[in-house]
Amino acid sequence: MEHTFEAYRRQAPAGKARRLLLTALVAGTLGPLAVSGGVAAFGATSSSEAAFASGTVYLTSDGGAMFSLAGARPGSVAVSYTRVTYRGSLPADVRLYGRMSGTGLARLLMVTVTRGTGRGATFVPDPADYVGGGSGVVFRGALADFPAGWADGVPDPGTWSTGETHTYRFRVRMADDPAVQGLTAGASFRWEARNA
Repeated sequence: MEHTFEAYRRQAPAGKARRLLLTALVAGTLGPLAVSGGVAAFGATSSSEAAFASGTVYLTSDGGAMFSLAGARPGSVAVSYTRVTYRGSLPADVRLYGRMSGTGLARLLMVTVTRGTGRGATFVPDPADYVGGGSGVVFRGALADFPAGWADGVPDPGTWSTGETHTYRFRVRMADDPAVQGLTAGASFRWEARNA
């Protein structure tokens, strides 16, 4: 016997046949919609645009030779000034460190680095006592103990912004000790700016 819908319809009452046909149509319609909805969810895309540009971190100083203590006697003092300007576009932290050389005099040279404005007779230290060494002092100690790199560098107070300028006074005093005789020392100081 052939099992077709038409054959089944002849055997079943008219109301039941209509319900089966409607159920088949509804199932046939919902099936593809459910699958189609699932595919659409997995295949959905969205896009947006982004632009990237790097800022700059740029520091300048009026460098050159800071001072010389050639032929100095015990107790001699030298003073020098350097102005440092930040020209980067991003706010930055600034640190000071140095590289030392010589035959042992660095341990007998006492260094005080003070931040402020002006030069010479017009130099005015910052009013803040940054390290407990007096107004504007950012470092006080033996040249041999001066930080050698960024990680332990002398942190400049605050974050620098574009166009910010500060003057640093370096005061070096040779120990009043006969042990300084014949010893040498050299130093190269560096300011470095990094964007945090």
